[in-house]
Amino acid sequence: MDLRLWTYGPVGEAVRSAIDGLNAESTSVNIVPVLGIMWDRKGDTLYVEWKIVLVSENLSKREVLSFMQAMFDPLGFLTPVLLTAKLLLQEMWACGVGWDTPLTENIQRKFLKWYNGLEVLNELRIPRHMGFGDGTR
Repeated sequence: MDLRLWTYGPVGEAVRSAIDGLNAESTSVNIVPVLGIMWDRKGDTLYVEWKIVLVSENLSKREVLSFMQAMFDPLGFLTPVLLTAKLLLQEMWACGVGWDTPLTENIQRKFLKWYNGLEVLNELRIPRHMGFGDGTR
């Protein structure tokens, strides 16, 4: 395991220059990939970088599942977003849609509405530090 690529919270200027030398692959000292998502160390927030891909006109169940699985979410932050797509996939199974059969107009419209809404994920910031508040008082 290569420990030189590890990083940690906010740093002082003296340490920052040392990290620049060690972390040459990183484009920015403050933005670090962690578990498939991005960590902005300066703001101490986690976020997803979602890149929109063109969707074909005749979507199939296989393509919908491929789009869903492209959303890597090991920490479960995107679970509410993925739930809509999973319910849509369940609807496809109930309708008996084949893997490579074009989707019905209704299902395709629902999928495109969900997919086009994913661009707001780029604006979502999740604070990394969760402080404990004493709930007994």
